[in-house]
Amino acid sequence: MEVTRCTKNLGTLIIRSVEKKLAKSIIIENHYSHKWNDSFGIMNFGIFRESSDKCLGVAVFGRMMNSHSFKSISDDLEKNEIVELNRLWVDDCLGHNAESLFIGACFKILRSEYPEIKTVQSFADGRLGVGTIYKATNFKYFGVHKTSFYENTVTGEVTHNAQNRCEWCGKTETDVLVHQVCSLKELKCENEWEQFMKQINRKTLVVCNDCYRKMSNVNCE
Repeated sequence: MEVTRCTKNLGTLIIRSVEKKLAKSIIIENHYSHKWNDSFGIMNFGIFRESSDKCLGVAVFGRMMNSHSFKSISDDLEKNEIVELNRLWVDDCLGHNAESLFIGACFKILRSEYPEIKTVQSFADGRLGVGTIYKATNFKYFGVHKTSFYENTVTGEVTHNAQNRCEWCGKTETDVLVHQVCSLKELKCENEWEQFMKQINRKTLVVCNDCYRKMSNVNCE
């Protein structure tokens, strides 16, 4: 299925499904995070100008990072009835309002091709804005949470963690630490947390003191 939108300022735009490989390459190259996790990309949509095969933006829908968090939205939801808008990027050449038009067309496709989906969840990064695009597309606001950001001063990689929660055991502490490797190639996947880091395609994990000692001791053996 594809959706056609004829606009006065943007011209005629086509929104349709795209291959996961294409969506991933565009996000890694252009999205401010430059990151892609294995939970991303169950449904991927692209936006094109009429009579052009150049993809000018992608919307990536996938599983939630916390697979059980849907219960905090509604007790009536089932796991297969909610997806997360994991990543969104649109080329600036399309101008204003392209993002909201794009998301609206994606919702139309989701309703048609994935009728079991009742809810789409997403997050606005407060460092960059206040969720203007989400407001324009009628997302409901469910609150804000404090997030700590950690920057690797050598590689420049930024990792965030909500409420100082250990990403491995789930425990919340006042002080958390960052377990890291220099390269994903170093991960031999001989233990569960290395397998997890490989899965989420990250060189860092924000962890509690106990987990940090456990991981560091194993890596030193």
